[in-house]
This record gives sequence, C-alpha cells and structure tokens, in this order.
Amino acid sequence: MQPRLTFLLEPAFHVVNAGHVAHLCGISKRTLVRRLAELGTTLKQELDQLRQQQAQDMLTVGATGIAQIGEKLGYPDPTVFTRAFKRWTGTTPREFREAIQRDSTQR
Repeated sequence: MQPRLTFLLEPAFHVVNAGHVAHLCGISKRTLVRRLAELGTTLKQELDQLRQQQAQDMLTVGATGIAQIGEKLGYPDPTVFTRAFKRWTGTTPREFREAIQRDSTQR
C-alpha cells in the first residue's frame, strides 16, 4: 500500500480522510478500510509509517530544520511533530539527528 500512498505527504494532502483517499485510489471507502484491515493495518498507521520514514530520511540527509521537516509532513507545530517522532522511534528528532551525525563521524 505504501507506494500508492506516498503522494499523501504532499502539502495539499495534510488533512487526509479515508473517503478522500478511497476516491483517489478509485475504490469505495469501505473497500479501502477492508483492504487495509486484511493487511492488518489502518490508514492512520500507514500515514504514520510514511511520515516516520520521511522524517528519518530528511533528518539523515540534508540540514533541513526540525520545524521545517515537521511542517512538510503536516505538523504545523514543532512540538506535535517532536511528540509524534518520539512515539515512533523512542527518541526526539534532535537526538536522532545527533546520533546519525555521531555515527558518521566515527567511521
């Protein structure tokens, strides 16, 4: 499901609902929910996973600020983004970035 949903991270899609996603995928909302359930997931879980991966990628490469990364992923408040990132990874975005930088300098 992920390759089809990556477009949802674009700024125009920061407010996502199952009905809109289903329409964009050419299926009914019920079919979308059922297919995701068959895969053992939900739309929220898929979006969280996409946002987590995108956040980690952006923190690993480039010098984009944490607030800007959060905003790009649909979190206008950096505190909300930091809380979500910590829920996903157990660490803050700053700690994650610092660990990546430490690892790269030790090589």
